[in-house]
Amino acid sequence: MLAGVVFLLPANVDAANTLSSSTYRDVNLDGTVDTVVWVMDEDPLLCPYEAGDWAVTVAGDIGITAITGVTCATLNEIAITVTASAGITGGTVAPTITYTQAAGTANSVTLTSGNMTDKSGSPTDLAKPQIRSITYQDADDDGKMDRLDVIYTEQVTVGSFLSANDLLLNVVGSFTGAVIGADASDLIGGTVSATWVPLGTEASVVATYDTLGTLDITAQNDFSLLDASGNNSQDQDGNADQDQLIWTDGINPILLSASRTALNTIVLTFSEPMDTTTTAGEGWTVAGATVTANTDPADTGTTMTLTTTGLTSYSSTPAVTYASATGTTMDIASRELANASTVDAADAVAPTVAVTLSDYAIDIGETALITFTFSEAPTGFTSADVTVPNGTLGTIDASTPTAQTATFTPTADVTDLVNVITVGTGWTDGAISPNAPVGTTDSSNYQITTVSGGGGGGGGSRTKKATPATPAVPTVAPGTPASPNAQGYAFGTLTVKMGTKGEACRAWQMFLNAKSNAGLVTDGWCGKLTIAAAKKWQGSMGLVADGFLGPMSRSKAAMQ
Repeated sequence: MLAGVVFLLPANVDAANTLSSSTYRDVNLDGTVDTVVWVMDEDPLLCPYEAGDWAVTVAGDIGITAITGVTCATLNEIAITVTASAGITGGTVAPTITYTQAAGTANSVTLTSGNMTDKSGSPTDLAKPQIRSITYQDADDDGKMDRLDVIYTEQVTVGSFLSANDLLLNVVGSFTGAVIGADASDLIGGTVSATWVPLGTEASVVATYDTLGTLDITAQNDFSLLDASGNNSQDQDGNADQDQLIWTDGINPILLSASRTALNTIVLTFSEPMDTTTTAGEGWTVAGATVTANTDPADTGTTMTLTTTGLTSYSSTPAVTYASATGTTMDIASRELANASTVDAADAVAPTVAVTLSDYAIDIGETALITFTFSEAPTGFTSADVTVPNGTLGTIDASTPTAQTATFTPTADVTDLVNVITVGTGWTDGAISPNAPVGTTDSSNYQITTVSGGGGGGGGSRTKKATPATPAVPTVAPGTPASPNAQGYAFGTLTVKMGTKGEACRAWQMFLNAKSNAGLVTDGWCGKLTIAAAKKWQGSMGLVADGFLGPMSRSKAAMQ
C-alpha cells in the first residue's frame, strides 16, 4: 500500500444503496391505498419528484395507476404517493413500482451515500381493512328491505368480529319500520369479502329504492376487521368507527300492479323508477292476449304501458307475467325486474252509460222506450239510480246487460218543454275491484205535452185531426181585400217553433190549412203535427225544413 495516497470514490457509487422493504398503506383511512413506502438501508437526503424516473409496471389487485409525488419520510423511508382503485385495501397480486435514475439528471433521489440507483419494489399489504359499502337487500323478494350486506375493502379472516348491533340505522330513508336489531353474535365465520346482516325487523312498507336519499348507516367501534396480512381495523388509534357508510341498491324492483285503462291497454306500476330497453312484447306475456307494443319509461318513471290484442271484455283479470329476456326491464341501478313477476290486470276503467228515448216529443196517450247503453255490464243498477221528471219508469229489462230498457209513461195534464233523464252513480262495473262512474249522465232533452184537449196539431192525439175545410179568413184592415194570403195572416215578427202558443201560431195553422191542406186544429198551440206540416211546407218552398218559421218563411208565405 502506498503511504499517504488517498483514493476518492465517485459520489454516486454506493456499496449499500439497498431497498430493504416496500409496503402499501391507506394513510387517509378512507378505504383506498394512497401511499407506497420504500424502506432503504440508509437515510434519504433529497427526494425530488421527476415523473420520468418513476413507473408503475404492475398495477396489482389494488389497482395502482399513477405515481403523483415522492417525499423523504422519517428515518430511512421514502414515501411515494399513488393513485389506486377506490375501496380496495388488499389483494393477492402485489403491484410493482420501479425507479430509474435518468442519465445526467441532477435532480435524482439522493441517499446518504449518494444518488439512489435503479430500484424495483413490490410492496406488501400494510393497509387496514375497512367497510367499503353497505348494500340493502330484500332476501324474500316481497319488496321490503330486510337485510344489509356489508362489503369490505379486502378479504377479512376468522379473527374478525362484526355483529348486527355494531351497525346503526340512524335514518331509515324510504324503508319505514326497518330496525337492525340488537343481536351481538359474531357474523364473520371465516375468510370473507362480505357479511350478511339480517334486520331485526324488516321494513313495513314496499320500497325497493331509497327515493328520499336520506338513508344513514354508521358502524361503531366494537367491530374488528383483520386481513390475512395481520392488519386490524382496530389499530386505527383503537377506533374503528366509520361515519355514513356508502350504500348501494341491491333490491330487485318488483311489479306492484297492472291496471287496464282501456280494453287492450294495460298500465304496469313498479316499485321504483325503471329504465328498459325491452322491444315490443319481449319478456312480457298477458293471458289470453298478444302483447304488440310497450312504452319505454323515462329514468324517473315508475310505469310502463302494454298494448295488446285479443282482450274482448272486462269480465276477466288477465295475468301479466314478466320473464327475463334479451331486452330487459331494469331499475336505474341496472337491477332487473324479479323474474317470473306476475300480477292480475285489474279493470281500472270507469263505466259509462248513454241514455236514449224512442220519442223526444211525448203527447197524450204516448209512451217512450228508454234504452240504457253501458260500456260494460253494470252491477247494482236499478230504477233507483234513474231520475225521471214528469213521468214514471217501468220495470227495467236487463236481459241484455249492456243495453237495458224500460218504458217511460208521462204524467197527465203536463206541459213541459225542458226535461232530461238522469242516471246517478250508485252502480258499478263488474270488476273484482269495482269502478264507479265518474259522474251522473243525462239524456237529451225531451218535451211533454199532455194537457187534455190542447195541442191541436201537437197537443192532442195524433188521430184527432180536424176535417179539412175552408179556413176562416183573418180580420184585415179596412179597404184591404179579405183574401188568405201572407198579408192577411197575423204572423207577427217572432219566430214560431215547437211549443209556441198564441195568435202567431194560430195564423200559421190557418195558413198551412189553406195552402197545404194540413187539416190542423187552429188552437194556437204549435205541437208536433203543426211543426210537421210546417216542415213539409218549408221543403216544398225550397227552404230548410227545420220547423222554425221566421223571416224567410214569412217572406215565402207572402209570395203565395
